[in-house]
Amino acid sequence: MAALTHIYGFLAEAGEVTLSIQLDGADTLTVEYDTDSDFGSFSSSGAVVVGASAPNVGKVNITGLTAGTTYYYRIRLTTGGLQSVTTDDSLPPRFKCGPADDVDVAFKFGVVSCWDSASDRTVFEALQTEDVDLVVACGDQGYVDSQVAATIRTEKKVLATPTWTWAQKVLHKRPLIATWDDHDYGVPDGDGSAAAKATALTEWKAHYPTHTLDRPNDGTWGSYKYGNVEFFITDGRSRRDIPVSGWGRFPTGNGNTNTVAATTPVGTAANVLVAASGDSPGGNYGWYIARVTTPYGTFHSRARGTTSVNANGDTDITLDHAIPGIHDPTTTYSLNNASILSGYPGSGDQLDNLITNINASTARWKVLVFAQSFHVGFAHPDNWREYDGDGGEGGFEDGHEISLLKERITAPGVMIVCGDGHRTHVDDGTSSYWPETMSGPAGRGTGGSPYVSPGAAPTNGVTDDPPTSQDPDGTGYAVVVCAVTTSPQAITITGKFRTVDVDSITPLQLYQGDTP
Repeated sequence: MAALTHIYGFLAEAGEVTLSIQLDGADTLTVEYDTDSDFGSFSSSGAVVVGASAPNVGKVNITGLTAGTTYYYRIRLTTGGLQSVTTDDSLPPRFKCGPADDVDVAFKFGVVSCWDSASDRTVFEALQTEDVDLVVACGDQGYVDSQVAATIRTEKKVLATPTWTWAQKVLHKRPLIATWDDHDYGVPDGDGSAAAKATALTEWKAHYPTHTLDRPNDGTWGSYKYGNVEFFITDGRSRRDIPVSGWGRFPTGNGNTNTVAATTPVGTAANVLVAASGDSPGGNYGWYIARVTTPYGTFHSRARGTTSVNANGDTDITLDHAIPGIHDPTTTYSLNNASILSGYPGSGDQLDNLITNINASTARWKVLVFAQSFHVGFAHPDNWREYDGDGGEGGFEDGHEISLLKERITAPGVMIVCGDGHRTHVDDGTSSYWPETMSGPAGRGTGGSPYVSPGAAPTNGVTDDPPTSQDPDGTGYAVVVCAVTTSPQAITITGKFRTVDVDSITPLQLYQGDTP
């Protein structure tokens, strides 16, 4: 006879909810729910059959609910009967439906990242103290470092231990949206070449109540709306390409404006074809950056690139931008491919879709959910600032994909939430293009010094612990809370330790519309 083992959370929308529920064997489950905790007039979900094969997770979808309403629920199995769910109070587990789309409503969302399964991580108590309505997980929810299904399942079970703070304060009470980073993707600093990424994605979808995925068979990217805030969740792993080592270089001695011979191959390319004009998307092989060195300085040009095989059997790269001055024989050109979002071959174009969807969004606020930071202070070979294979020069120029996003996203009200850096920061956009907050770590290693950096580039790699006066637990573990208000129309960002604010971070308030 099967029994309930774990609740992996739920995703609540305006009139429906989806819960992820795990059993220890085969059975048929239903969810009984009511607005009263005594279940005096409960309704039941449709029956969901959970098979005998691992991971034994059933996804229960309930529709016809009332927006903004809290429902208590309990789980009943056909053969196992009514199941007991551990809570941190005398009430049953519960879910609250989200508000209607595009309606201004005040609410709070928490941002978390980077914790392992070594022990209970009590920093999540801050999410309950602040009574957040939604939790956004930015990656490294577990350090499984494996794409073996059984290993992933074991890690997920421990992380969702029913008596631990994460389950008590979040999974049993608050809706969750999530993406992954390298450690829960399963390959440290991994990219789209990971051989078992399909297995990792299957397990990720089984264990999370997933938001709307743009390409459900390809990655974790997609979107989710809560009132007048739309979250654009990105996948920085499954479509990340592999930068070549160094830059391919080619001269222009033939004077041709469209074709030049490559003296040093770029990846597998022997020739480079440059389109005369145009700005259209093309293929899935990533955005290329052309570095142009002239007697007057070095310049960068970004373009979309596709490949084809020419009559000589060589691979050509065609760019959708003309590179200025391509006919100048005194100019040295350099080309390299690097994309975190759309570099690896596969169906769907995450980068183009992200730009299009944000610009088309009707929400007042657009929140970009990244695993990693845009901040200029994070110049790491695996990060946005350095992921172009140029040997680590640093600075804004190296963030060519960031620059492209900034150029083409024209919508107002954009902010970034991210993780990965093992510290907590808030930036007003001076050092990150858009306002950005990083959360973490919630429980991995030593927490880095929290800081506020409106324009100041912190030293990369700082690992000093905050003083005890700021962090009573002495761990550096922290989360971020974002409060959305309607009068004024604003989002206020605050760093939170388990029981106190992060004193070294001044809350940042972003205004839109009725600026005070």
